[in-house]
Amino acid sequence: MSRKAAKSIGYADAIAELEEILGEIEDSDVDLDRLAGRVERASVLVKTLKTRIRETELKVNRVVQNLREEVERTDESTPEPASNPPSPGEPMLDRDGAPLVEDDLTPPEEDVPF
Repeated sequence: MSRKAAKSIGYADAIAELEEILGEIEDSDVDLDRLAGRVERASVLVKTLKTRIRETELKVNRVVQNLREEVERTDESTPEPASNPPSPGEPMLDRDGAPLVEDDLTPPEEDVPF
């Protein structure tokens, strides 16, 4: 397989081929001419896998960074909750800061489900 073909091989297939080559190298009966070719092939596969790992790491880092930025944007656009509920005797306020009156807190009769 050529260098170009090594780049198109799947990650799992490349690992399997490397393990196969390692087995051949560890075999003491391997032909030296074949050994040189297999070591060269292993070198090409290792370089290809290192490149893929680096590229994948960069992609993952980009995704994580985008998620962080999205969370920050969401956090910035989410209004802060009211600091503390009013103390007893203090009036509750509506969104505009105006005091709520008891009529504002009681739902109209037609909205009551019973």
